[in-house]
Amino acid sequence: MQLANTLQGIVTQTLLPTVDGAGRVACLEILFPDDAVRNLIRQGKVEQIYSVMQTSTQRGMQTMEHGLTELLRKRIVTLESALAVSSRRDQLLGMLERSGVSVDLPSSAKQSAPSSSLRLAGSA
Repeated sequence: MQLANTLQGIVTQTLLPTVDGAGRVACLEILFPDDAVRNLIRQGKVEQIYSVMQTSTQRGMQTMEHGLTELLRKRIVTLESALAVSSRRDQLLGMLERSGVSVDLPSSAKQSAPSSSLRLAGSA
């Protein structure tokens, strides 16, 4: 209950290697506790907060998968590294598909693909 009243925000960061291997880039997950989030915390329904984050991008919230999708669309990181840090792999792949990014994922790689079989279509 106290957390719902005092929480100001949460930022989760993970660093991924860049495609060229020259450095790392941050991918962020951002939560701003609005009334909906505060109520979910009070009610102990924290598992529903992710859904609020998905629908609150206009208010500055972002899921890790949204951040990864943007990095992949800009070809800053590899699909392999994005999938390695995503806790919602299927959701990430769905977001990529919906955003028009073609993913070349062999059927044998549906569960855990070796790095050699993962690539964004059109990349070398």
